[in-house]
Amino acid sequence: MSITPLPSTRGEMKERGWKQCDVILVTGDAYVDHPSFGAPLIGRFLESLGYRVGILAQPEAEGAGSGSINELGHPRLFWGVTGGNVDSMVARYTASGRLRRDDAYTPGGTALIVGQDGVKRPARPDRAASAYCRAIRRTHKGAVIVLGGIEASMRRFSHWDFVQSKVRRSLLVDTKADILVYGMGERAVKELAFRMENTMSCEGIPGTVIRKNVSPYETAVCLPSHGDLSSAPEKLFLQSELLHSRRAEVLYEQDGAWYLIQYPAARPLSTEELDSLYALPFTRRPHPMYEERIPAWEMIKDSVTAHRGCAGGCRFCGISLHQGRTIVSRSEASLMAEIEILKQRKDFSGHITDIGGPSADMYGAVCLAEPEKCQRESCLYPRPCPFFKSDVPRYLRLLEQASRKIRKVSIGSGLRLDLSLSRPEWRKAIIGRYLSGYLNIAPEHCHPSVLDAMGKYTPETVNMFMRHLEKEYPFPRAFRLRAYFIAGHPGETAEANRAAAAFIRKYKIRAEAVQSFTPLPMTRSAAFYVSKRGPLGSRIFVPGSGKAACFKAALVFRKKKEKN
Repeated sequence: MSITPLPSTRGEMKERGWKQCDVILVTGDAYVDHPSFGAPLIGRFLESLGYRVGILAQPEAEGAGSGSINELGHPRLFWGVTGGNVDSMVARYTASGRLRRDDAYTPGGTALIVGQDGVKRPARPDRAASAYCRAIRRTHKGAVIVLGGIEASMRRFSHWDFVQSKVRRSLLVDTKADILVYGMGERAVKELAFRMENTMSCEGIPGTVIRKNVSPYETAVCLPSHGDLSSAPEKLFLQSELLHSRRAEVLYEQDGAWYLIQYPAARPLSTEELDSLYALPFTRRPHPMYEERIPAWEMIKDSVTAHRGCAGGCRFCGISLHQGRTIVSRSEASLMAEIEILKQRKDFSGHITDIGGPSADMYGAVCLAEPEKCQRESCLYPRPCPFFKSDVPRYLRLLEQASRKIRKVSIGSGLRLDLSLSRPEWRKAIIGRYLSGYLNIAPEHCHPSVLDAMGKYTPETVNMFMRHLEKEYPFPRAFRLRAYFIAGHPGETAEANRAAAAFIRKYKIRAEAVQSFTPLPMTRSAAFYVSKRGPLGSRIFVPGSGKAACFKAALVFRKKKEKN
C-alpha cells in the first residue's frame, strides 16, 4: 500500500472518506512529510494513535477559499498551531531588523508567494502563530487552540522581542490560545488529545503552559510579572535565573488578570519511543502540490537524524529551551532501517550528507545522574560534569556501519572541540573518512569575556585545537574549515572584536560563517543583552547599535578585495 500525505485539502479528505478531522495542524512551513519537520511529525504521531489529522501549510490567514485557514473545516478536538521549524520573526528578519528576501521552508526559497487573489503576500506572516490564531478565532467560534513548536517554546512567558526592541507578552496571552505545549511535544499532545476526547481538564500536563484568572497554589514559583518586565526590562535577568534554576517546579507569571502557569517539562522519549516515531509511514517528500524546490528539504533529504537534545547549553541558543539538554539517541538498528529507506529512493545519489543532530558527536551521550533534578545550565561548561558521559567511539562505529551500506557518508552537523575533536585518534578518523569538503565547528568566539558570557569553550580549547589542526593538516588542506562565529554578543569589547577578526584571518575561516548576534526570546544571552548583567550578575559590556557585525563587515570587505 502506497503512503499518502496527510490531507491538506477537502478533496484529500474526501478521498479518505472523512467528513471531519479530529485535529488540524497549522504551520508556517511548507508541508514536507518528513520527521525533520515538526508539524508532520506530530501529525503522523497522532495518526498512529488513531486520530484523523489534517495539515494546513502556510495558509492565507485572511482568505476564504482554497488554501485558506478554512480549507479543512473545523476539527472535532482541537487546532494545533505552530510558526514552523523556525521562530517566524527570526525567519522574517535579520538581527538588524531588515526583512529577509528568502525563506528556506517555502517553495522556491522566497519569502513572498502569490496568494489566491494573485497578489504577493508573505509566505510566513509576522508572528505567524498569532496571525493563524486570529484567523481561526474569526471564523471558528469556540475553537480549541493548542500552541506548539519552537516559537511557542521561546515565547511562552513575557520575552524580549529583538524586532520591536521591547518586552512582549507571552504568546499564550497574545494569541488567546487555550494551552501552550513547550519542548518536544509528543507526550503532552498525546495526553491533551486523550483528555479532550474524554472531556477532562487539561491542567497539570507536563510540558504545558496554561492561563487562568485565579492565582496558582502557594508552592508555585513566582516570576516577575509582565507589568514589572515592561517597566523594567532589566528584570529579564531575574526571570532567566528562575527559569533555569527552578525548572523542575511549577512556575507562574501574572499578566493583568491572567496567570500563566508552567508545569515542569515532559519526560524525554526513550530510545525505543524515538525509534518508533521515526519508523512511522512518512512519504519523506514535499507534498505533491508543490512544483518548486523547498531548500530546507533539499538540505536534509539525504541526511539522518541520530539523536535529540544538546548538552552544551549555550546561552545564545534556543535548543535547550526547546529540545532540552537530555540526549536521546536512536538505536543503530533504527538508523540503518532509515538508511535502507533512503537507498530505495530513485533520486538518491548514494551519499548520506549527515548523520547527526544539534551536535553530531553527542550521539550516545548519557547522564548518569537524575537530569530533572540537575541545576547546571550546561553539561560541558565551565567544565564537563562527571555524570555526563559522551560516547564518541559509538558514534564512529555508527558511521562505519553506515559506510558499509552506502557509497559515502559525511558529517554535516557541527562537531564539539571538547568531544570528538579533542582526541587525535578520533579527530583523524573523522577528518580522514567523514568530511565532504568542510569541517564544521562552532567556537563562536575566541575571547574569554565573550566565551564566558556565551557559556562556550575556553580560549585555550579553541587555540589548542587550531594548533593541532595546523600541525596535522597544514594549509592548503584537503578540506575547508567552516567555523561559526557570532559578532556582537554581550561581553564583546573593541579588544575582543579585534581578537576575533585576527583569529579568523589567521586561520582563513570563511566570512560567511560569521553572523550577527540576535537576542533570541527567553535565552540567557537575551537577558544579558537587555539587563547588561553577565552570568554572575556583574556588569557586562554590550556592543552598541551598529557595531554588532563590524568584524564580519571587515572580513567580507577583505574577501571581496581578494577576488578583485
